[in-house]
Amino acid sequence: MSKQITPEFLFEPKLLPQQLFEKFVVFNVNAGYRGRGTPHGVNLIKGNKATLTVTNEGVMNKAAQERYKLMLLKYFKEGRSAMDELNHEVKRIYKMVA
Repeated sequence: MSKQITPEFLFEPKLLPQQLFEKFVVFNVNAGYRGRGTPHGVNLIKGNKATLTVTNEGVMNKAAQERYKLMLLKYFKEGRSAMDELNHEVKRIYKMVA
C-alpha cells in the first residue's frame, strides 16, 4: 500500500484571483462555512474553526490561504470537472436570487 503524499506548493498563495472568488465561497459554503459580507470583503465562519477572510481585492488571511490550497489540490486531483461543478453551483445560486 502506497502512502498518500501531499504535494508542496512552490509559493504561498496570498491573493485569490477574481475569477475564482465565487467558486471559493461556494467551495467553503459546501464545507459548512457561513458567509458574511463586510464593507471590505467577506468572512466565512464555521464553528470553532478559524474565520476565513477575503478582501474585495482578493487578499486572504492565513486560514483562507490554507482552504484555497485545499481547493487547488481538489482541482489538481479531479481536473476540470471540480471547477465545472463549482461553476454550475454558482450559476444555480444566481438563478435562485435573480
